[in-house]
Amino acid sequence: MVRNEALKQFIDSRYVYRYTHGPHMIRSKEQALRHGINCESLAHLALRELTGITLPPKLRCYEMYHDSEYFRLVDTDEAIQTGDVFWFGSVKKIHPVEFEPVYDGDELINWDDFPVKHIAIYSGERAPNGDPLLLHSTPITGTNSIWPLTRFRYHCSSKRLYGISRLLTIDDANNLQQSPRQENHAFPSVDSRTVARDSQQDVATVERANRHLLRAVEQACSAHQLAEPTKHL
Repeated sequence: MVRNEALKQFIDSRYVYRYTHGPHMIRSKEQALRHGINCESLAHLALRELTGITLPPKLRCYEMYHDSEYFRLVDTDEAIQTGDVFWFGSVKKIHPVEFEPVYDGDELINWDDFPVKHIAIYSGERAPNGDPLLLHSTPITGTNSIWPLTRFRYHCSSKRLYGISRLLTIDDANNLQQSPRQENHAFPSVDSRTVARDSQQDVATVERANRHLLRAVEQACSAHQLAEPTKHL
């Protein structure tokens, strides 16, 4: 299903999902195989295999989502590329732009209130219906898995797509290779995170952008008659 060797190696049932085992604990494939892995540490390890870049362990979900030193936002009129980071979350009344982090040392103690809950990496492959295939670590399967984009919306922690980011080094590599542009991912021409960072835009505008984004993703991915998922996926 996944041909990219850097990512294919992580599709292995020996990687056992552990909620607490983020990049502050898991820094290598060997540690992940021995102790467990979550979506954050998988993202760190997968991106290192793809690019050779070791991200700081302090970059967990909240910090990575807001980081601009290593990542940039993928504009909604751009093609998605292998290694792009998809940000999923729950549908909550609070929006990421309203969230105020509270730390105890390096630990984010009000993490439960942050709506962005899950990270997945684009594999560079698509399902037969055109749905992007994403690598992530999930308690649903208990290990690392490849899911089509539309499957995420059936789970509470990933009902909403909050945005897509890309490592700056991937851009640098693409510029050096002068590779042709890939097919467009058919998202709408509005980026909720860009809107959110514009201080002149209010939260209601951001919410409308998010609804527009999610609606467009669902329409693009359900163009083919997708079957309803079973109760246990």
